[in-house]
Amino acid sequence: MEASSPDRAIDVALAEFQALRSEIISHITTQAAVVGLGLTALGVIFGVVVNNGEERLLLAIPPVALLVVMIHMAETFRCAKIGTYVRDKLWPFLQARVGDETLPSWEVETARIGKPLGAFAKALVIDFPAMAIFIVASGAAVWLAPRFDLLWWLGLGMTLASVAVPAILGFRIHAEFVASPALQKDEADRARRPNTPPA
Repeated sequence: MEASSPDRAIDVALAEFQALRSEIISHITTQAAVVGLGLTALGVIFGVVVNNGEERLLLAIPPVALLVVMIHMAETFRCAKIGTYVRDKLWPFLQARVGDETLPSWEVETARIGKPLGAFAKALVIDFPAMAIFIVASGAAVWLAPRFDLLWWLGLGMTLASVAVPAILGFRIHAEFVASPALQKDEADRARRPNTPPA
């Protein structure tokens, strides 16, 4: 017996969800590979500095750190965009197809975050410890390297950029969460249910 049109639509949506899940796994794999290469580079640079006393080589760390942070955050942003699509488009479609708008959504739960600065700090320390390692290493390199020549100023600028990039993208992701129709609907539903604790 041929499946009904609603059933086919659900199958197609679930197949798309599986494809998006595979894409997220690919982004996470890329992040892990880049972090591994970056840590190896840091180890080599620190090793050369310790063995040869060439403190100016420390200024090779900020560009490495900035590159790793930018690639890491680019992959994070792509994952967030997929999550936004699942939360605001795909999941409401499935809810409508099955006729139950109360189905829980993990994407909606994770979107319910606190203030932007708190969310950024949490991501930096808990969710993305690798970024924190590279940012701290970059700052330490600038602090220890010979100061106030052109290379030092470039290193300082790259260190500041390593902080600014995740901050800007973190705020943007947070803004998309706040503007999410699915999240706003969930908050409105919670407000109509007196026994539901606030988010």
